[in-house]
Amino acid sequence: MLSLIAIAHPKFRNELLEAAKSLKYVFDDQVPFIARGTYFPIEYESFTEIEMPEGLVTVHVRLIRPDDSDRIKELFYGLSEDSIFFRFLTPLRMLRRQTLQEFYHVDQESDISIVAVVGDREEGECEKIVAAGRYLLDRSTNQAEFALLVKDEYQNRGIGTHVLNQLMRIAKSKGVNAFIAYVHPKNVPMINFIHRTNKLIESRLSLEDNQYTFILRL
Repeated sequence: MLSLIAIAHPKFRNELLEAAKSLKYVFDDQVPFIARGTYFPIEYESFTEIEMPEGLVTVHVRLIRPDDSDRIKELFYGLSEDSIFFRFLTPLRMLRRQTLQEFYHVDQESDISIVAVVGDREEGECEKIVAAGRYLLDRSTNQAEFALLVKDEYQNRGIGTHVLNQLMRIAKSKGVNAFIAYVHPKNVPMINFIHRTNKLIESRLSLEDNQYTFILRL
């Protein structure tokens, strides 16, 4: 149902959503759709290929959509405990609906979420989200906090770099000055990843907060 509403004209999406709620096709607390624009803007999309044991796999990076909720849940419940802890900084056992909806309730201006998807719908394949990236702009500093999440078996294959670069391209086009990441000191893979970007301009460790703060140029 949400996938059908997502492709409707923006003017009618929330009207259709309210009708779906009244018919109990979706939950009553389903967040509204974005008020304008589209979930399929070309500037948010990119493609790359990665090497997997089964061969080359095409990865489609695009804006997240409300109908991705089941795919996000599949991604979350397929993660290792370490991946969950380092992304959310708490040992989550389940993904609450509110947290799930926060993934895709974006405004496409100060709050951007993109996903990396494998599987070709046109070829009848089931789409699967294997990575996600998000940034949230602080307008007072014009800097954006970003976070990445990559499914364990897809890590160290270049997807994280591609998703981050896509986020940076979007942010730069909107005039954002820099990215900020808050990273747990034991999250060595993410720390190494940030250093490999060659975009690091400042880093500091807070013993009180038990986290690193990294600032990256775009």
